[in-house]
Amino acid sequence: MGLDHASRNGSTKSKSGRTAKPLSRPMFANKFPRLLDFLEIPQRSGSLFTTGSLIIYFENGQFRVCLNDRANNRSAFVSFPELALAFAHFEHDLSQDCVAWRDKPKGSPKGQPYRKYQA
Repeated sequence: MGLDHASRNGSTKSKSGRTAKPLSRPMFANKFPRLLDFLEIPQRSGSLFTTGSLIIYFENGQFRVCLNDRANNRSAFVSFPELALAFAHFEHDLSQDCVAWRDKPKGSPKGQPYRKYQA
């Protein structure tokens, strides 16, 4: 589903004719406050402070979202058909302290993205 154009008021119209307004920062903060805090409030990482990060991929009709805890060198992954569902999932898990974190492989620079190498 590609976008035909963006209108002057910031909404977008898809080929299906649906119109969607972009998610503004105040709306995001209202719906996902813990997720926004995780992304904005620096956490101690050794002698430095670093924020979390979020990476979004779209593949085969699914939003694949990676939440990175760069201070603790770990990541969590989810896949949903709607981006808001992925954000809601992380919001819930952060509020319940039950994020399914995966430690980054040894040798991965702390706070840096890593690549999986295939032999």
